[in-house]
Amino acid sequence: CARVPVFIGHGESVNIEFEKEISEDKLKETLKKSPGVSVIDYRKDEGYVTPDECAGEDNVFVSRIRKDNTVKNGISLWIVADNLRKGAALNAVQIGEELIKKKFFKNEK
Repeated sequence: CARVPVFIGHGESVNIEFEKEISEDKLKETLKKSPGVSVIDYRKDEGYVTPDECAGEDNVFVSRIRKDNTVKNGISLWIVADNLRKGAALNAVQIGEELIKKKFFKNEK
């Protein structure tokens, strides 16, 4: 991936090579069902989210989901998130919540 640093947020152009063929529509539907992910993918100018637009948001935004013909079973995506929230503090809180939910910590006295 190529990571683009900006004042608030970050953007990444990601290329994924899957084991099996997957359609753009199937990947979109899967991502839409994923907690903490918003899919904003309109095939027109400004049909994607920029790092500036995601500032103050907890979700990760996925856009520009396209077939990548440079590899077998490839998909390209544009991903942005507020790195001050999702890239740092919120991740730590969510990891802690999962550990508590899965009873990772023993109640020691």
